[in-house]
Amino acid sequence: ELVLSTPAARRAGLKKAATGKVQLNAGLAGSEYRAVLKADIDPIKAWYELAGDFVVRASGRLDRALKTASLSHELRVSAKVRRFEDLVAFLHGTDYAVPAPIHILKGPLSLALESRGDPHSDAQAVHYAFTSDLASPPQRLDLRASGDLRVSSAWTPQRSYEHAGELVLKEVALELPRLEIGGGPNVFIDKRIKTAGAMPSPPAAGKAPAARLGGRSLPLRSRLVLKTEKPLILLSNLIKGPVPAALDMSTTYPPVEAAGRISIGRFDVELFRRSATIDHLNLTRASGGKDVALEGLIRYKAPAAEISILILGTAAKPRIEFSSVPPMKREDIIALLIFGKSPDELDSGQTASVSNTGAALQNRAFDLASLYLFGTTPIERVGYDPATKTASVKLRLPGGARLEIGSDFEKSRELRLRKQLGAHWAIQSEVSDQGQQSMSAATFLEWFIRY
Repeated sequence: ELVLSTPAARRAGLKKAATGKVQLNAGLAGSEYRAVLKADIDPIKAWYELAGDFVVRASGRLDRALKTASLSHELRVSAKVRRFEDLVAFLHGTDYAVPAPIHILKGPLSLALESRGDPHSDAQAVHYAFTSDLASPPQRLDLRASGDLRVSSAWTPQRSYEHAGELVLKEVALELPRLEIGGGPNVFIDKRIKTAGAMPSPPAAGKAPAARLGGRSLPLRSRLVLKTEKPLILLSNLIKGPVPAALDMSTTYPPVEAAGRISIGRFDVELFRRSATIDHLNLTRASGGKDVALEGLIRYKAPAAEISILILGTAAKPRIEFSSVPPMKREDIIALLIFGKSPDELDSGQTASVSNTGAALQNRAFDLASLYLFGTTPIERVGYDPATKTASVKLRLPGGARLEIGSDFEKSRELRLRKQLGAHWAIQSEVSDQGQQSMSAATFLEWFIRY
């Protein structure tokens, strides 16, 4: 009779002990012996289920050293949670609490571990298989993960680990946390936000820190392949419909690196104050590459024309190409997108903004995030200096505030927020970051009068 007990099981909700049976079968023929040791854990059935068995086989000769004996082992452990909400409740309030949005899902989880081989060997391996079939409409989390963890020099202090696995997202739909577009940011810098100058320097390339276990470095190399059987569906209150994304990627450690392809499918979005369609957007990163290559198409319908926006280049330096039906000049398309007007209807400031935008796009001065900001926020003015490659954008925010952003997209960044408080009063807060040289912040209460 076998009884196993562990202090870790004293937490409420876990069985304090597991019972089972141990069997030993042995035979001797002359000086040759054979033995089989088997241990079975009785299945535990609570809010979780646990079962396992362990077998060791040995054979050899009595007149030879024990280390010459032939040994093999088999270890199998399986665990299952039929109701995911029970696991969520068990982990609630701990460091391992299940985060949103998956904490409201319901359904089963299962994990199986298996190891077999020669206990004498310095090379050991454990195979794992994990499945989840969780749902809570409109969310879904049906995935399969499997892989192997191999240990080299297992019985020496120089042991090292190597992991190779695959994660297949069979059917996944996630509802992102609700986001609200509110007023401007606080005029004071939040002390919890660490600037680049206050943070430690990143490790040199190729020298990623080793994982640590119990204060000791853990020599580990890992490779994980991530795929989707059906497109991953993302749901957000900021976008009317679902956003489909297909993944075919691999991640490695060390150093932490991701390579592969993310293909975002067709969905509708609000751009330039009108409904537009993201036809597709492919993001590709080669193994060992630093840049993410882009290839995408946005279709935008305006009363005067149907515009196609082709996105090429990289995420840091995208290249934008325009076409339209009926054919229009590039400047005409930019004027229509930003201000919703033809060039003949623009004032001098708007005409200058169109020219500056065209020059900035031509020189790839805007990154992908800046382009999205262009399309989703009402623009008052665009400035661009080809000599310094510095761009600035003035935007209208909800509540009447004005936000001006300026950057050379390398070292210098400036942000200025201004809001009128009354007929002759305004408050303005600005932050300037010149990289490692200096960073400054100021807030002004301004009284003004116009004649």
